[in-house]
Amino acid sequence: MPNTLIEALFGQTRPTAENPLCVSVLMCDTTTGLPVSGIAFSEVTAQFHKFAEAFADFPGSTAGEIATENWDDLGNGEYLLKFRQEEVDEYAATNTSELSVYCEASAGQMLGVGKVRVASADVFREDDYAALEEFFAALHGAGSWAAGALGTGLFPITLSTKDDNGTSAMGCRVTVAGLAPQTSNANGLFAYQWALDPGTYPYTSQNPSRYVPSTVGVVTVDATGVVTDPPGGIIVVDLAAAGAPGRGMNFGELIGQVLSCMWEWGTSNQSGHFIDRALVEQWVQQAIYRLDADLLWTQLRLQLDSVISQRRYDLIPGILRIQYVTYAAAEMHPLTTAEEIARAELNTTTGTPTHYAWYGQELALYPTPAVADDEIEVWALQTPEDLVADADYPTLPAHTHALIVDYALYQAFRHVGDIERAKACLATYEAAMQNDKSNYLNSRGVTAMRRDQRVI
Repeated sequence: MPNTLIEALFGQTRPTAENPLCVSVLMCDTTTGLPVSGIAFSEVTAQFHKFAEAFADFPGSTAGEIATENWDDLGNGEYLLKFRQEEVDEYAATNTSELSVYCEASAGQMLGVGKVRVASADVFREDDYAALEEFFAALHGAGSWAAGALGTGLFPITLSTKDDNGTSAMGCRVTVAGLAPQTSNANGLFAYQWALDPGTYPYTSQNPSRYVPSTVGVVTVDATGVVTDPPGGIIVVDLAAAGAPGRGMNFGELIGQVLSCMWEWGTSNQSGHFIDRALVEQWVQQAIYRLDADLLWTQLRLQLDSVISQRRYDLIPGILRIQYVTYAAAEMHPLTTAEEIARAELNTTTGTPTHYAWYGQELALYPTPAVADDEIEVWALQTPEDLVADADYPTLPAHTHALIVDYALYQAFRHVGDIERAKACLATYEAAMQNDKSNYLNSRGVTAMRRDQRVI
């Protein structure tokens, strides 16, 4: 038996495969008013009505007849009229907040009524969903909110978002063909597909701050439902340039900070030199080099193709340190001493390179590659590009720009012979540097490749 207290508070749940929804009916004799037991299902006709609707014959019947599975005699004139999940019409009848029933037997000699509340969480109300559809369509545009796809076209189309390094792009709000926008998840995927006919449809992607603000393009679907543009259905969003204007201090502001801390700009100082803007620009630029190197900040991934019997490969200028090298996706091992390199140079055989050496702007592979077009990948630290205009910004994190000023002042005070102030500025820089390193370097003193790394 159902728990009557729970029913009273929350209502019965709709029918399940194991448990029908049961309406308690007390059958009474219309003459004596007394309960009547022993009434068979074949004697009974039943009607029902949903809340605020008219009575109708029992679901699936032509004149209110019921099946043996719909009727249970509990004794003392009490019966259960059952609505089953496996019978579609009976299940649909329970989609209401209140369900009332009317039963009669023996040509109206015995009558009974009953009513149950249905748990609101189980009730699907078309009027509610219509109101929700209207509400969300007003906010976001028309879309098939309950259908699992946006649009009414023939083919279900799957799209995804990635950045220009091939990493899944999260948080991109994509609108296709004027349908409701969707936002990509951590895997660059969307909750719903787009239902599109063959053709070409414009799309826009409004992107989070780590990417360029917006991306536009077209989705092209061929006659077989294949997405030909963008290739593979992948919308590529470009990463934003690091250190975008408006973040931190620009070159002119950094120079001004240093000058404001100096005295007698343009006059003779203790060492007999003059301090002018050109010197301050050099100090600021050197401070950027130092901070960038300490944070292992400016990184790149260089991609090369092997050439048969070619040992040495040119690298781009400005590389400070090589962190990691792979050949055909396998990790290579560095040769760091002159003795190791000299022995490797004597080996003239060809094969699959397993070791490398770095000579300034050259990468040497050992043994020499035996095949062409194997991929060589070099992860490296690079000297940042010089700032030129006052409006140029360092690519370093904005909250570290004050350290550029500290290190530039260390050089400035050392230049004029004020060693105590120079030491104080250097100590300030190094103390703050220890804190900032923990934000970017792991316990081995190595920083992971950032999302805005350059790929060449």
